[in-house]
Amino acid sequence: MSHQEQILSKVRSIGAMPAAATEVMRLVRDPNVTVAALTRAIEIDPWLTSNVLRLANSAYFGTPRSAASVKEAIVRLGMNRVFQSVVASVVAPMEQQPVRLSLNSGGKPVGPLKRGRGVLDEEM
Repeated sequence: MSHQEQILSKVRSIGAMPAAATEVMRLVRDPNVTVAALTRAIEIDPWLTSNVLRLANSAYFGTPRSAASVKEAIVRLGMNRVFQSVVASVVAPMEQQPVRLSLNSGGKPVGPLKRGRGVLDEEM
């Protein structure tokens, strides 16, 4: 098996994205999406619901009152952070699996690909 085939076989082994996450990401890209539609899409998946609420209620935002609903969490976070939270929720389980791919430069591996942490680590 060639190096390229090895990489492709590892990429193919990555699981499919949950339908709820795909729908949320589609909605976030829609400039006419309503908070109600996004709320319904997130509430379908308990994992996404808990992650969005956990982020909205984190100490980072320093709000005196907790977000009690997904709708409140979306308003507090904004569309961009909701998108990032959903992506992080989907990618986090993959962190449990080692990825040992390398780039090929003239037949020599350049080094392992490193997966970045901190999808939500941005200037807020």
